[in-house]
Amino acid sequence: MTRKRILFLVCASFFLLAVLAVGSQEKVTINWANFWNRGDMGPNTYPYDLVDKYVKAHPNVQLKIDSSSHDDYISVKYKTWVVADTLPELFMVLDAQIIPSVQAKRLMDWTDTLNADPKWKNSFLDLWGETTVNGRTYGIPWQFITNEAFYYNADILKKVGYNSFPATWEDMLVMSEKLKGMGYIPIALGDKGGWPMWSHLGEILCEYIMGPDWVKEVGTFTGKKDYTDPRFLTIMNMINDLWKKGYFNSDILAIDHGTDDLGYFFNGKAATTLIGSWGVQQMVTNAPKEMLASIKVAPIPRPGGSVSLVKAGMFTGGSGWEWGANTKLSAAQKKVVVDIVKILTGTEYAKYAIEAGNIPVLKMQYVTGWNPNKVPVLLQDMNKLVSAAPRIPRMNQQQGGPAMSEVLYKACEDMIAGAITPEQAVQNIQDTFARVVAEMQKQ
Repeated sequence: MTRKRILFLVCASFFLLAVLAVGSQEKVTINWANFWNRGDMGPNTYPYDLVDKYVKAHPNVQLKIDSSSHDDYISVKYKTWVVADTLPELFMVLDAQIIPSVQAKRLMDWTDTLNADPKWKNSFLDLWGETTVNGRTYGIPWQFITNEAFYYNADILKKVGYNSFPATWEDMLVMSEKLKGMGYIPIALGDKGGWPMWSHLGEILCEYIMGPDWVKEVGTFTGKKDYTDPRFLTIMNMINDLWKKGYFNSDILAIDHGTDDLGYFFNGKAATTLIGSWGVQQMVTNAPKEMLASIKVAPIPRPGGSVSLVKAGMFTGGSGWEWGANTKLSAAQKKVVVDIVKILTGTEYAKYAIEAGNIPVLKMQYVTGWNPNKVPVLLQDMNKLVSAAPRIPRMNQQQGGPAMSEVLYKACEDMIAGAITPEQAVQNIQDTFARVVAEMQKQ
């Protein structure tokens, strides 16, 4: 056989293998359900833009998007899919739906996938508490929110001798007394809706004072721990004392949160205000321009008597919504779903998220390439605090569920109104808790 003939056969063989490789690419269809309406996202369509790049680079992938409104998705679609066992391949799942969806065997277990890519897993904030059931992880977080943070006017605090927000609860009380003496409202808060007082203070005080073991037990209604623990009365007294000492605005129960209380803060009558991570955008958008540079953010101070393992600088919080996957994925579908979820939680996604004014689910040391000129200093400060947090336990109210949330809210409200004592507030909470535990043990 001539050399020319051999060369021809070799080239022909490579060509045939290439053709077979292209032709053998398995067509993969992925149905993707979410509540992101591209037309309502304005300039922040980066989630779709990044996935579009992936699909373009993988012509064998057919992506079908089912986008609906938030309310329709949460109240109708997802629940219908779970009951009928017709979940799409990739979907958003509310954290409150994770346990029942796992019990129904509808959610793919991500544990081994995460462990196989430690670099990806370890880049996340500590948000696995709301996605993990019996030590296995069934969802991948894609956003972060926290209920509690102090926003403060640094110029006002300097007037009473503070260059930064106090790190301890006791020092905060000293500062509040000085602020009140100078005619300022130490803490502006609107609790007309019933939830802000407990959500901004009660939840994290439970983490500090009661500790993670107590929170876990009451949150899962095991009956091993309850609200008769005297430390819980301490928390209710701490909240009540803030009111009795005049550290809140006098109309706290009559005004709305996130609007009226911010009015006190923006007009310089209040030195601080309590609001969640979403408050950053409200500050940047609504604060007087001349005031914005003096607005800073800080975590809830750590009280004396806190559980020793719970360090200062903690936030409670979570994603709220996670990426879930169907348990019936083929191997090819699973590979594509994992690829897409990694894109939707990766460094490029996080870069765009922070530039859009959000807190990414990745620790800030992993978020590179973002333009500081596009990110308000206040948001940069919040992101640094969250990334440095020693722990980010799940929000207590979500652990306790709606049965406990309402009684916790009302107990705080009634206590502030003077209708019940802190002791009576604890009793009302315990009565509801005991009833819920009894009902769950019958199931």
